[in-house]
Amino acid sequence: MSPEDAPVHAALARLSDRDREVLLLVEWEGLRPAELATVLGCREVTARGRLYRARSRFRDAFERALRQDGHRAPRGHHTPAPRSPDAALTAHPIARTAMRKAQR
Repeated sequence: MSPEDAPVHAALARLSDRDREVLLLVEWEGLRPAELATVLGCREVTARGRLYRARSRFRDAFERALRQDGHRAPRGHHTPAPRSPDAALTAHPIARTAMRKAQR
């Protein structure tokens, strides 16, 4: 596991099984909300709600993981704050996508 992946894995480990499943199905597997609803056996509006909450919880867990590693996470804006070259701030594509979408 690369240093950039560590905060992502830590954040994913902090999520409930349901949140992790929802987030990975959409962000990693590329499912659309309608497809997610079929997989979860629920209505699309329910799947969208679960995805929204999973992204929000991931963002919070990811920011917590970055702070524990000594990094400062962006909050309340869409572009990352300036960082040192060795910082792991939003370097992972899942983290970057989930954080961006959770801020909407």
